[in-house]
Amino acid sequence: MEYGPVHNDIVQRRQSGTGKWFLGSEEFTNWLQGSREILFCPGIPGAGKTFLTSVVIDQLSRLFGKTPAVGIAWIYFNYTLKSEQTTYNILASVLKQLVRRQRSLPEELKQLYEEDKNNIGMRPSVDQICKALKSVVTLYSRVFVIIDALDECQMQSPDYCRGKLISTIFDLHAECGVNILATSRHIKEIVEQFTEQGSTTLEVHADDEDLRMYLDGRIDQTKRKMLREHRGAIKDEIVKAVQGMFLLARLHFESVENKTTPKKLKTALGKLSTGEEGEAAYDIAYTEAMERIDSQNSDFKNLARRVLVWVVCAERPLDQLELQHALAVEPEASQDTIDDDDLTDINDIISVCAGLVTIDEDTKIVRLIHYTTQEYFDKQEWTRDAQTGLAEMCIIYLSIEMNSADPFETADPDPGEYTDGNLNIDFGPFYSYARRNWGHHASKCSPRRALGSEVEKCPKRARSEIISAFLRRKDIIIWTYSGIMGKFKTVDFQSGNSQQLIGAAGMHLVGHFGLWEYIDELLAEGADIEAINSDNQTPLMVAAENGCLTALECLLHNGANPDARDERGQTALLLSASMGHDIITKTLLREGASFQVEDTRGETALFKAARKGHCAVVETLLRWGAGWALHRRSRSSGETPLVAAAEKGFIEIVEMLIREGANIDAKESWLQQTALSCAIVEGHAIVVDFLVGKGADLETKNKYCRTPLLLAAGSGHKQMVDILIRGGADLTAKDYENRGLISYAAMGGHLELVERLLNQGINVDAQDDKGRTLLWFAVRGRHDDTVELLLREGANAEILGEGKTPLMVGAEVGASSAIEILLKRGVNLESKDNTGRTALSYAASGGSISCVELLLYHGADLESTDNKNLTPLAWAASLYGAGRDTVGAILELLLRKGASLETKDDTGRTPLSRAAAARTRFFEPDFIAVTLLGLGADVESKDRTGRTPLSWAASDGTYATAELLLKKGANPYSEDDKGKTPISWARKNRRGNFSELFLAYQ
Repeated sequence: MEYGPVHNDIVQRRQSGTGKWFLGSEEFTNWLQGSREILFCPGIPGAGKTFLTSVVIDQLSRLFGKTPAVGIAWIYFNYTLKSEQTTYNILASVLKQLVRRQRSLPEELKQLYEEDKNNIGMRPSVDQICKALKSVVTLYSRVFVIIDALDECQMQSPDYCRGKLISTIFDLHAECGVNILATSRHIKEIVEQFTEQGSTTLEVHADDEDLRMYLDGRIDQTKRKMLREHRGAIKDEIVKAVQGMFLLARLHFESVENKTTPKKLKTALGKLSTGEEGEAAYDIAYTEAMERIDSQNSDFKNLARRVLVWVVCAERPLDQLELQHALAVEPEASQDTIDDDDLTDINDIISVCAGLVTIDEDTKIVRLIHYTTQEYFDKQEWTRDAQTGLAEMCIIYLSIEMNSADPFETADPDPGEYTDGNLNIDFGPFYSYARRNWGHHASKCSPRRALGSEVEKCPKRARSEIISAFLRRKDIIIWTYSGIMGKFKTVDFQSGNSQQLIGAAGMHLVGHFGLWEYIDELLAEGADIEAINSDNQTPLMVAAENGCLTALECLLHNGANPDARDERGQTALLLSASMGHDIITKTLLREGASFQVEDTRGETALFKAARKGHCAVVETLLRWGAGWALHRRSRSSGETPLVAAAEKGFIEIVEMLIREGANIDAKESWLQQTALSCAIVEGHAIVVDFLVGKGADLETKNKYCRTPLLLAAGSGHKQMVDILIRGGADLTAKDYENRGLISYAAMGGHLELVERLLNQGINVDAQDDKGRTLLWFAVRGRHDDTVELLLREGANAEILGEGKTPLMVGAEVGASSAIEILLKRGVNLESKDNTGRTALSYAASGGSISCVELLLYHGADLESTDNKNLTPLAWAASLYGAGRDTVGAILELLLRKGASLETKDDTGRTPLSRAAAARTRFFEPDFIAVTLLGLGADVESKDRTGRTPLSWAASDGTYATAELLLKKGANPYSEDDKGKTPISWARKNRRGNFSELFLAYQ
């Protein structure tokens, strides 16, 4: 989710100067100046909460935009973006915003990147994103997170977005001191959650001064003399009528701005409704707007109604071109093509809608002016009944597009595989939406039958001849299917039974969208009820996975096999349980589906439901006898259902599984961790508290001999440490490296626990088997207060752990504040590790410019060399662990301070030679070579084997680096001691494109 364009659009629509009352309030001032503050700003719909959010963001940017130590991130929720506003996307956006302000990637993110790189096709989990977020927040002295319209974050979304988001931001507040500001409607649950956190509350309303400024701006925009002459009356009457609702001021102004005479203007102002509040006031205003729409000539009226239907009922927001093409479809006309002459001007589209529709200038999305507008139209019969027409217009558009370019004649793909990559066809702007969403509109064509009624008594909903014909068109239906569900491989289209293929695609589509009214006729025409798609899924499985109850019952009624398996061994029941469809799960069980099944990964229905947090499905399965699966482990994760639920923090499921007899101390197979240990690692305190109360083993050890208490202390979870100690956990336990509790407490920043254990006589310089001290771990964990405590207690800052002093560790992880504390204590700047590296060397390679600056300020040796004769500049030029901008800044800083460009390592290579050979996925390394060459690096320097930087670029580097060196005059025929040239090195390593490049510079 990118919120920059959203913010820019809001700022463009905001009247300059508004929001001063808010910025000047005592509540906001205290929030701005304090730490660990939460400011909750509820308000009625249309009070201007979003505009005030943008004012706050701009104020923070003005105050702290150039302050690297202050982080700022914001979220604008929007009711139209339900599918995009997932927990993952939102938290990833916050993480991205905070990382952008850092000059280098934090160590945790680099590790996450490496893990992600090694797990191709998989992205980090929400829990991993949360952990990375917490680590990034600790790099700032202050962090502000702004959340607008929290009520528009879906509570009932599949991933429980609002609940997880609120939980995460409160954790950031409690553990990292983040300042939070959130706006919302007066939703009881949200208000209570913020109240429980001790939040300061500041009610948002439309200030009269802001309203008057807004109206002044609108009047000036019209350039109408009559409105300017009656400016005072317009402002007075509208401000009096709106009662603190900004949106209502907009609607009222648009109801009077086109009056043609002073008398009509005064009459309209006199009729503005007063005394109504909230929803009633908006309903009146929207009804009046619709009356203005209906009073237009028939062409404009019909256009406005069609625009509103699309904007209100679209499955996702449509941009300008998509909407123009959708409106160009004429259901009653015979159209062969849609071209520019068929498109309605966007200004006409907006103007005929009486101010109810607007366009975002940055994104070109056409949308309603407010979510209350959506709520108004959701209550109108004419929009609810429009779904059939929308489905048919999508289908007509697809037909027009496919008639103009038959993909099966244009492309020559594998006979059974049709994907976007096979084609070179320029489809129209509305094609993608129509292809993916016609079925969603079709599925909403009329009210569904009551759940549980018999199939024979199911009332037929409005059947569309256009949809029926569409399901039989071979040129469109397969292509549409592949767009929705991926590749389709059942029958060789060119030589097989084409009707079987068409029927198979049609059956899967009706299963996917729940279009049960077309099942009988497809079967009557020969469609195979057990036809499989590319995943070996039958139509019944597709219906089960997508929660389409009526289609599923119709398929079962017609003899579909409930126990058929796909290529991963999943049945309809396993798919339904995994997706959380409780009513589908019950139906399949009633119809005799086997529940004693598991897929190829050894996952049962109970495991899938428990891992995904589907409480109702878990309860249903247990009631039907799925207790046999309580102790079964997944072969892929090695977890039991209990361990999986505990790891994800699903407390209700954990309680249910324990009640049904799950083994509380069962361990997963990989790390040998119990449910308690997994819950601790993932930070689920409520689960930990429950399991401890139920008698979970507190001394169980995982693969690395770490007890739950050691895990809690090392993860920084202070609340869970307290729970375990109260429960009687052993304070003297040690892991396989001989690390004790105090070591983990120092790493996790548990100041009070460290102090308590020291008072019990533990040696402040106690070391583990790798020589790491408490101070070493406190510095690595960036816990400055713990560092200071240990130094006060006499900790030795020169002891080597893993061959490094605490100062080196701090430089490696970018802990600049801890480094400063150590330097004030007089630690040795030039201490070397076992490889001869100093703290400055680690800071340069770790990418922390603040640490480099700090060490240089205190006199660190620029030319110190390690055992391989590498200087700090050479390490920075090797691209190890830093981002593009940071590497350039560190190199320039070191050179400005006097570092040598030509110092050679033990093999005779210069920094340019090493940079020439480097490759990384973070960025193109030619940037480093550009920096070094720009500062005078010798392009023809030779190492001990006679190789030049170009020679190394040819064998190991990137094309861009080689091209850069050639442009700077590098000789492609320079021979090394073995007579090899850069060209021969490129040929030896089969880098043909390099050879062509060298020939071009012959």
